[in-house]
Amino acid sequence: MQRFAWLVALAAPFLLNDFLIIWVRSGSLLAYWGADVALSVAAPCLLLWYLDRRHVVPLWEVLRSRLTPANQPPSGLASGHLWSLVLGALVAAWLTAVFAGVVDPVLYWLWPNSYRYSYPLPEVFPMREAVILYVSLRAAVLEEVIFRGVFITALTRAAVPRWAAIAVSVSAFGCIHWYQGPAGIVAAAVWAIPLAYWYARWRDLLGIVSCHLFYNLLFHALRAAS
Repeated sequence: MQRFAWLVALAAPFLLNDFLIIWVRSGSLLAYWGADVALSVAAPCLLLWYLDRRHVVPLWEVLRSRLTPANQPPSGLASGHLWSLVLGALVAAWLTAVFAGVVDPVLYWLWPNSYRYSYPLPEVFPMREAVILYVSLRAAVLEEVIFRGVFITALTRAAVPRWAAIAVSVSAFGCIHWYQGPAGIVAAAVWAIPLAYWYARWRDLLGIVSCHLFYNLLFHALRAAS
């Protein structure tokens, strides 16, 4: 039970950060992004370090995750790392197409006007692009390490079935997007399913991080273009 409580504690800074997105929308961008660094980067990293030192969560096991023999790269690619990056980019492009063409329209139909909030971004170049890059990297690395890597590894080590570990990971990831409303929660949870299965099946941390990063960059690029 203590292990589950610590997993909730790991998600807490992301949940608190959602309040900032709502409260600081009309305030100082510098104050908001400073608080974002504290809540979404510093707090989770310090908690991960503390829990790893106490052997509560398997942080270094997660960070050393690599492709298992069941998922070796095709001949012709230089290494498993390159294969993970390529596969991550391809899956990100597929997810972008699926969500833009199917998932988002369905959710908009089910919950009209339910995507309530988004990150406040600077309007001036290059600050806007720098913040987008920061958000994309922060989400890709920390959210995948915590909600896929740590959650699934810790739960499966505690004899939780793989399908249940995936369900917990996906549900927690959806919950930290509550600031986006019902449609945003469902969209985030659905989006996380293939990545959670990917990690649970093959322990390919680099692949899911690259997928998350490419997806975020594609999302912001398409949003800017529209």
